[in-house]
Amino acid sequence: TNSSGGNAVKERPMVKIKLVNGSVRSFRCPANTSMREVCRLVLSRLGADAAKVLHYCAMRVENSDGDQFYWLSNDVTLSEAQSRFKTVCTEGEWSYVLRIRFLAQDVLQLLDIDQVTFHYFYDQIRVDFMRDPSAVDSDVMLQLGCLEMRRFFKHMPQVALTKKSNFDFLEKEVGLQKFIPKFVLDSIKPKALRKTITNYFRQFANLDEHSCMFKFVDLLSRYYRLDAETFQCSIGAGVHVKVSIVIGPSCGISYMADRSIEINQVASFEEVESVKLVRTSNGSTSVVVMKSGHPNDPVVIETPDLHSAYTIATLVDGYCILYGRTGKSIYSLASLSETVAERDLPER
Repeated sequence: TNSSGGNAVKERPMVKIKLVNGSVRSFRCPANTSMREVCRLVLSRLGADAAKVLHYCAMRVENSDGDQFYWLSNDVTLSEAQSRFKTVCTEGEWSYVLRIRFLAQDVLQLLDIDQVTFHYFYDQIRVDFMRDPSAVDSDVMLQLGCLEMRRFFKHMPQVALTKKSNFDFLEKEVGLQKFIPKFVLDSIKPKALRKTITNYFRQFANLDEHSCMFKFVDLLSRYYRLDAETFQCSIGAGVHVKVSIVIGPSCGISYMADRSIEINQVASFEEVESVKLVRTSNGSTSVVVMKSGHPNDPVVIETPDLHSAYTIATLVDGYCILYGRTGKSIYSLASLSETVAERDLPER
């Protein structure tokens, strides 16, 4: 009996989950294991309180550079994900990646909810920034880099980098590019770079680990929308008004008109009764959001492709689970003119 049980475990496929910092966790899971359960396994392995933070997490499939990805619904199983992506994803080039996708009303509240998850979210936004720092000017990149240095070397005294030997160790053994984008390092003369880093390091010397992280988040949030996802779409059935759809815990489902900075909310998550994907008469795919008390006035978001529609629908659904009235999924496939075929979806 023990032997057959052992063989059953060995027959379970090995699943590798990439973390945002680039490390990998491996698990043996049955093929019918849902992404929700995979998220729970990873969170537990990391030491997070999975029961508290599972609804903040989602899995996505992304390429090695992280610039192409597909979100997975938490209800999708490993076998379903594999069958849907085997034609577009080459094994070894694409990975399952755990992400913090759904946020608290204040991102810093994550620290009170679960410290491990807050640290994971911090790593996530820092890695995303280092991957694409184009929106931030060079001086702010240096400040962000020095904040991470202060956090990373939290026990180092403030005068440590004034010693040439210490700075040389940081530069050669650890690598400044771990903290600051390489093109910024290459654009500043070595003497000026050392002086700037030393000055900022001294400026942040009295900050503890979490204070460094808070300041990093605050500074980065001035350049990137950390608390919401934005999509270029049209809003309104058949109207084709091009807008930026903004979805997040503080703004609900909102939009910004072209070249406008004003955000207009069209629905809060508490109002949403259902979310569905529909294929319209012109062949495009729309996300239709039904609001309580407004059966004849749905929010219709027309997307450029099916994947964008699905990404928006699962994002709204995840926030409705967190902040909606029922705490349950409200996403379903439906149709106005032609049902979107399940086989056409990159994920469910």
